[in-house]
Amino acid sequence: MNAGTTRINFMPRTSGLTASRAVIAFIFLGALGAGVLSLEFEHSKIETAGPGISTPVHQPEMVMRAESKEIVPEVSSRVLGMPGVGRLLEAGAKGILALELRSDDFFQVGTANLQENSLSSVRDLAVLLRETFAEARIEIEGHTDESPVVKQRKFFPSNWELSAARAASLLHVFERAGFRKERLKIVAFGDSRPVASDGPANRRLVVRVSYPDQGEGG
Repeated sequence: MNAGTTRINFMPRTSGLTASRAVIAFIFLGALGAGVLSLEFEHSKIETAGPGISTPVHQPEMVMRAESKEIVPEVSSRVLGMPGVGRLLEAGAKGILALELRSDDFFQVGTANLQENSLSSVRDLAVLLRETFAEARIEIEGHTDESPVVKQRKFFPSNWELSAARAASLLHVFERAGFRKERLKIVAFGDSRPVASDGPANRRLVVRVSYPDQGEGG
């Protein structure tokens, strides 16, 4: 099966000195039966310099902080002590930190609303990462097990929607913690990336922290 990509761009009206752009990309990969539903939210502000001329107000930091590698071990030990954090993952060559959260500690089965008793844990995590990696990008992955959605099917027709909604619930907490919108992204994998044969281990969220490459915008 050939991989197919459907991309939908939506450009809202602009008003005053602010222009907002929301880009929603739905990517379905047919190879090996794997798929990914990716939603990106971007926000930028422009300043009018004259008739027909606009200049960007904010230029994002493109250089990784030198001290990041030194403080990751300390942050990692603090993160592992937080409720709901399962384990640290390999961040990759361009990543700073990647951690796995147990969905069952934050959501009831088949729902995407954060439980009240877990909100403080998510806030603490978001604040810690914000204070440590202020200019970093945050990507939140949503994963489910293969059990179909039953009770909440009218809201989540499949595990794609459920995993996306759960990731979005965390994203809003990170935004309220102070991360800029253009640095936040959610990716929904549904049940396409199992890590174990049992369901609970596959119901998870992954938070990836990284810095943009040189010359990469946003």
